[in-house]
Amino acid sequence: MSAGTGFSRKHRETGFTLIEAVVSLAILALTLGVVYESFGWSLRRTATTEKREAAWLTAQSLLASIRGRQSLQVGSERGEAAYGLEWQTHITHHSAAIDLQSPIKPFEVTIDVSWGDGQAQRVTLRSVEMGKVPP
Repeated sequence: MSAGTGFSRKHRETGFTLIEAVVSLAILALTLGVVYESFGWSLRRTATTEKREAAWLTAQSLLASIRGRQSLQVGSERGEAAYGLEWQTHITHHSAAIDLQSPIKPFEVTIDVSWGDGQAQRVTLRSVEMGKVPP
């Protein structure tokens, strides 16, 4: 027996103390908190990426529909697409050295697709397209 404690040395080494148990639970809690935060960040990032991808696909689809028109006119259009996306198209004349008698002229096409208020929640597609001028 140890002097003054009433416990043998062998008995004290066989279990965890309360402090050791509390410290291990604190470490576990911190680790789970980090894992939870990491998982949440990953889900938010995935949702943003999906919205951005849908916006790019919408912009490309709008550009394809503009390319399929018989003639191009200067002007703007706006509308809504799936997944809460809002889009705008702007068609303007593009300055280029083209024969003035030619029925085909260059147009600058800008397509904006957004899903929120910030610049980070918007994609812009710009293209120069050749198109017939309406009679």
